[in-house]
Amino acid sequence: MQWFYMQGNRQVGPLEETELAALIPSGQFTPQTPVWRKGMPDWLIAGQTELLRLFQEPQPVRPTSGIVIRSDDAQQQGSFHEDTPSPQQPTQHLQPQPMFYGQPPMSSVVYPQGSIKKIAKLFFICSSAGIVFFVVQSFLFNHYFGDIVTEANEKQEALAEHAQNANKWEQQNVQHQQEEYLKIYLDMWKKLHQRMEGMGSEKYLPVIFSFLYMGFFIVALVFWLVLIYRCWNLIQDGAPRTTPGAAVGLLFIPFYNYFWVFVAVADLAKGMNTYVSYRNIPTTPVSTGLAFAHSFLFIPTSIICCTVFFFPFFWIATTLLVFNLAGCAEAISDAKQSDSNQDINLS
Repeated sequence: MQWFYMQGNRQVGPLEETELAALIPSGQFTPQTPVWRKGMPDWLIAGQTELLRLFQEPQPVRPTSGIVIRSDDAQQQGSFHEDTPSPQQPTQHLQPQPMFYGQPPMSSVVYPQGSIKKIAKLFFICSSAGIVFFVVQSFLFNHYFGDIVTEANEKQEALAEHAQNANKWEQQNVQHQQEEYLKIYLDMWKKLHQRMEGMGSEKYLPVIFSFLYMGFFIVALVFWLVLIYRCWNLIQDGAPRTTPGAAVGLLFIPFYNYFWVFVAVADLAKGMNTYVSYRNIPTTPVSTGLAFAHSFLFIPTSIICCTVFFFPFFWIATTLLVFNLAGCAEAISDAKQSDSNQDINLS
């Protein structure tokens, strides 16, 4: 596991634990040294982390004669180097120091400036186009074939009302009802086919617009998933709950995605807000309310019989959240790029 530590006002690392242990005898690395590794939200002194064990192990000491001997031998001879911590020192009771250690090092994951906001704009364009084509397709289908579908629905409702008045426990009535439903659907498709045979090229318009709206919705979904992936990828050097691949991939598992959407989206908002707060990145926080609304509305919207009613609310919440996430993610990416440029200048 690789660590960073503060040497004065300078960050040093990454270093392995064995390399840090080698710095203990010279006093360059002490239990009071601020340290950080991937997964820690902020800096801590070494004595408050698992690195404490390095100071409890016997370390080589340097007596005044200049000969390096082990601390257990030095204890027998009564000679200790004054800068070498004794294993008996109560390092486990160390307290945080009232000092500013600086921000944890940022990962090198950055995206071209403006690219994340571009994804949000493309999502909005594609999803809006999908809605427009859906409305046009619905109008055309209702214009050319609405009377046939309405007639079939009226027959179905009349059959259902008749079945309620009949003895539903009689097997004969149940079979008769199923046969009548089948006749209604077959009659509807027969009339639709006859209507289309009597039409010209305009009969293909509802089908064309159906493919258009479905295609634009699929592209918008892709942009949404790319945005989710990038947002999770940007905060992997913090304390994320999941990985970018898992956040996106598990959304495709039926029924389980009803739970996972709260992790992939709602927890993402919390994670990004925590990330920018620890690193003092100036940006508008992600709305946890919008993230929860999107996650909650995803469930009824994915149920076919409820889609038409819930989709407008789902789309509004998702669109607002997309631009909110994109703005915050863009600020994080720019901060990482600035931090990377500073490291290059220092080197």
